[in-house]
Amino acid sequence: MSEHHSKITDTPYKSATTVSLLRTKTVMQQIKANVDRDIKNTLHTIDTEEFLETIIPAIPTINRSLQALIKDGTYDGTRWKGFPKEPPSSEKPLYNPLAAISNAIVSTMSEAQVRTKIIYVDRHNIPPLSLEDDMAATRPDGAGAHPGADFEELEKRLKVQDNISSRTRSSAEKNKEAQKECAREKQRLLDLYQLWWMCIHVVYEIKVKKTEMERYSAVKQLAAYMHQVLIEQLDRRFVLGFVLLFDELTLVLFDRSGVTMTKKAINIHKKPKIFIRIMTGLSSMSPAQLGWDTSMEIYRPISNDVKPSYTIADKFEGVYGKGRYNIHWLIDVEQGDEVEKYVAVSMISAIRSAEICGRATVVYEVVKFDEKDDPKETYALKRYWRPIRSGNSDLYPSEGKIYEIIDEGQEDDTLKHAIVYHDIKVDDQVDSTFELIRRGMVAERYERPVKPLPASRAETDADAELRADRRDVPEDSPTPTADPSILTPLDRHHMNILMPM
Repeated sequence: MSEHHSKITDTPYKSATTVSLLRTKTVMQQIKANVDRDIKNTLHTIDTEEFLETIIPAIPTINRSLQALIKDGTYDGTRWKGFPKEPPSSEKPLYNPLAAISNAIVSTMSEAQVRTKIIYVDRHNIPPLSLEDDMAATRPDGAGAHPGADFEELEKRLKVQDNISSRTRSSAEKNKEAQKECAREKQRLLDLYQLWWMCIHVVYEIKVKKTEMERYSAVKQLAAYMHQVLIEQLDRRFVLGFVLLFDELTLVLFDRSGVTMTKKAINIHKKPKIFIRIMTGLSSMSPAQLGWDTSMEIYRPISNDVKPSYTIADKFEGVYGKGRYNIHWLIDVEQGDEVEKYVAVSMISAIRSAEICGRATVVYEVVKFDEKDDPKETYALKRYWRPIRSGNSDLYPSEGKIYEIIDEGQEDDTLKHAIVYHDIKVDDQVDSTFELIRRGMVAERYERPVKPLPASRAETDADAELRADRRDVPEDSPTPTADPSILTPLDRHHMNILMPM
């Protein structure tokens, strides 16, 4: 039994691991190296129509949205407003138009259709804010994020103004000017909006050239930003995003089994309804469908309330200070037929939290939530993604199962290696990459484009293509063969293990 019963107001453990992690600088070169390693043999493609039908919901009012966007000039029947007719020399002319059009599309949805509020912001020159002072200042071209209170208040004012306009025809010009002022204020708020990594729902990258090599490069760059999202968002299971090559859009899914992308790009000008379907579909998805882990939220001890992390960003009230190691997560743990809540006093380890094709292990020091003011015992709660063979069988015995075998006959919970273990559930379904996240979609290995080498650097090793590079393969993957097509992603189940400390 632990002699130290932690509570929210105690001084946290100062283990060497924790201190060193808080002091470690996460540089973009390291992130890119990790992404390059993970993406080489895990990047797969999925039929575009299958991806849309499986992942992105279609609201029933897409035609009505299109007519509204034509009426207000956002779409002229052939092109979206603000987009150049020819590919520009740089990406700069595409940043603002894409964010503005995306917001205009979302604004055509009814309040009942929106399940997750998303605003799109251009952030190509301003890095999102991090909880860690020494985090690398990476910046995606743009993101769809949770709006702050200022935006919610402005939306209310816009709706009131719309109601006034519809009722008072005699003051149409006055109402029109008021609407313009609201639009100017909305743009001002967008410019001032502080984007936190913790608040990002969707991330995207823009390029100009429409080549396969450029698409591959953009997906790799986007994967680096998605990797950063998983570093910051410990309650994120997977991340959705897209790359836009001038006017051709590719959807990307980044989960614990690898990276998947739509096989064929979508021309947003020629296929406006599909573009509308994507942008409205993302807002019509629940937080769980967007990749959030709804089995955990943030407990704020000062306010004594519980909030989803993306709604509060840095206002998480960690009693030990800033940083993700000081967030007090409230986490569901299944014990038989009951679900008991545990609150994190501190975090023990999160060094692998952003890992794909791996376990992405995170370990918390927790106490029972209903005992938080006077805890009787402290526990270690380990959450990770375990590999599963096809057919839903273990690749090898799970860690929890091994502990169960070791602890057989032991009745004292404090002497067991594990008190309880279980697959985490989201929306009452086992959280798995193949079944819940990808929903049975069949992926094909992506054939990477080959950039021609100068003659002086041409390949001289005739057997090079037959060798399997171990650096390309996840640590717990089966041993590869000379045939790279054999290297397929592994299904993974999200798991809790509650252990005594």
